[in-house]
Amino acid sequence: MVATLSRPVASPFRSRRHGRGWWIALGIFVVLLVGFRLALPTIVHRYVSNVLDNIPPYHGVVGDIGIHLWRGAYSIENLQLVKRDGKVDVPFFAADRIDLAVRWAALLHGKLVAKVLVVRPKINFVAATPEGGDQTEISGSWQEKFSKLFPLNFDQITLRNGEVWFHNYTSHPPVNMKLDQLQAEARNLTNSQRLSKKLVTTIDADGRLQGSGRLHAIVHSNILSKPPSFTMELSVDSLDITELNDFLKAYANITANSGKFSLYSNIESEDGEFHGYLKPLIEHLQILDFKSGDPIHLVWESIVSGFIELLKNQSHDRLATVIPVSGNVHQPKMAIIQSLLNVFRNAFIKAFGHDFEPKGVDAVSR
Repeated sequence: MVATLSRPVASPFRSRRHGRGWWIALGIFVVLLVGFRLALPTIVHRYVSNVLDNIPPYHGVVGDIGIHLWRGAYSIENLQLVKRDGKVDVPFFAADRIDLAVRWAALLHGKLVAKVLVVRPKINFVAATPEGGDQTEISGSWQEKFSKLFPLNFDQITLRNGEVWFHNYTSHPPVNMKLDQLQAEARNLTNSQRLSKKLVTTIDADGRLQGSGRLHAIVHSNILSKPPSFTMELSVDSLDITELNDFLKAYANITANSGKFSLYSNIESEDGEFHGYLKPLIEHLQILDFKSGDPIHLVWESIVSGFIELLKNQSHDRLATVIPVSGNVHQPKMAIIQSLLNVFRNAFIKAFGHDFEPKGVDAVSR
């Protein structure tokens, strides 16, 4: 007789205990995951506030934090950078929303990069306040601080409906100049040398200056070179000069009755040095105000008006010049003598037109 070994019969109670254990573990995991998700905005809020508070001489104010895990993104609502000394009433930088997200499409090309969308950004430069404060620059390390807000490199930055202001609250009259309706996009910020060794980054910007002037700028940059090289074209078309009257009164003690201002500029930079030109054009300018009631002011405006009449191109009613610029950001230079010669060239030889100089500074310095 052969003995047969019988297999032990599994206890139904043991199976139930194992099944119940898995469900309990899964439940605990889900609770922890939900708890982490609920706590994540608070964690990120504290982190962002800490990063912004380390950008001297400003401190950061942050509204809400939005987390969007399904698209690998988070948003910062109502961000402000405010001067710590309390002498400036307007923030240096503010934005309704900053959205930082992974660019999933870039993964197809083997790049793990992010894109940034900034909605209604606003920058306030302040020359002076009655309290003795100003706000004209930010710490040179702000780029490094900002990069800590997202651990990936940025491939694209988009600005929607931005504003840039210049304030001088102590001048007479106070000056408030603005660039609004600013739309800008920077593309290909993290290209590698495999893709191109030439100018690969492009920045496009459009906006409205003082309510009437249309501004357009385009920049091509090779961010792989150190220091980065770039070429920039900038234009401002048909700005109504009367919208600059506070600035003209405060800094030149004149008031315009009519006139149009335009500007064309081309700047190139390589190895830390730049060169190029600014070409301002002023047309149909009238500044004499016989109703001012101030004889001294009238004499001054008469002198300025006389010089303008002498130096403008009569057939085009246009005062213009080309100002060669060169140097670096720490020591910029303007060719004053050449600029004056170009004033006479516009007045008596040939009027400068509403366009860019085809050969840069060389075309106007002969």
